[in-house]
Amino acid sequence: FAERAFPTLAELNEEERDVLLAAYIMKFYMLDSFYRTRITWGEIRRFIMWSVTSCADMGRYDLWLGEDQGGEDRETLISCLDSLLKVQLDLVVPIMIRAQITIKEFHAALALLLCETDDLTDVSDKTLSVLSNIRAEVYQDLADYYNDEIELSDFSTRLGHLLSLNHSMRVST
Repeated sequence: FAERAFPTLAELNEEERDVLLAAYIMKFYMLDSFYRTRITWGEIRRFIMWSVTSCADMGRYDLWLGEDQGGEDRETLISCLDSLLKVQLDLVVPIMIRAQITIKEFHAALALLLCETDDLTDVSDKTLSVLSNIRAEVYQDLADYYNDEIELSDFSTRLGHLLSLNHSMRVST
């Protein structure tokens, strides 16, 4: 998926791609779920869309978290899920609602999250270079979108909301 969107990722070796995508998947999943929920229901509260065909009641883990999941420390797992959800609902959701991002901005946010390396250790110069080029491509595509498709003469507020959303996703996952 990522290589089709950004062919330059193929320049990285398999280990570098695996590390990058492992750090990315949770952010991708959370942003995707919140975006799907907002565009489907208009708000994000207790129910979260996981896919086109499934959603979850985040207040009722017993409905979707199997009895055999979590092991002996199941209560700790549930406590961690509660904490993560609270942070997400308090931090990310208000920014997402305020930003009212379009589908193209959503795709840009996903790409920008891929380019974040804050939580990675020992990132090679090659990886940083590839990600920097992807980030520059995304910013150029956003500028073209804002100028040409939605005809904004000043897109600083929209871009600022998008970058705030990106930052909140980095901090909260």
